[in-house]
Amino acid sequence: MGWHFAARGEHGWAIACRLVPVGVLAGFASSSATVMAVTAGAGLGLIWLAMVSARVRASVDP
Repeated sequence: MGWHFAARGEHGWAIACRLVPVGVLAGFASSSATVMAVTAGAGLGLIWLAMVSARVRASVDP
């Protein structure tokens, strides 16, 4: 999705699409430390998925 947004000139979305997965993976990687890390990582991923889906849906011509 980062490439998609970069090609459209939406650089903020492109950068976020590249950084959010790092946060999700960090949450899962630190799962041995606390359950909240996994919860935060999963929550971040699901919220980001919803935001990107809504953004792409809004940009599609009806």
